[in-house]
Amino acid sequence: MTRAMAEPHDYRDMSNLFSFESEAELIGSAMFMPEACDVALDVLKPEHFGDPVHAVIWGAIGDIVRDRGQPSLAIIRDRVSAHPDFERWGGYQQLTELFDRASPGG
Repeated sequence: MTRAMAEPHDYRDMSNLFSFESEAELIGSAMFMPEACDVALDVLKPEHFGDPVHAVIWGAIGDIVRDRGQPSLAIIRDRVSAHPDFERWGGYQQLTELFDRASPGG
């Protein structure tokens, strides 16, 4: 019996490697203290996020900050609530939890 050789794995391909929790923490921090996330907002693009809703939220935060705005929960919700997965993801309640975890005492 001959075993089929597995295709070699490209260990440099990290397209399926992401941490939902790390993305959530970063987003919460950027909502709470966007001025502390300038470098991250410049370096990380929405396409770097594994979760599609996180990608849309990150894009919205970046747009708001570039327009010299404060990424409040209400403004972010208004910009991302049309995403087809937003409610399945947890909607406004999940967005609020991201912010609360980044807040002092959260």
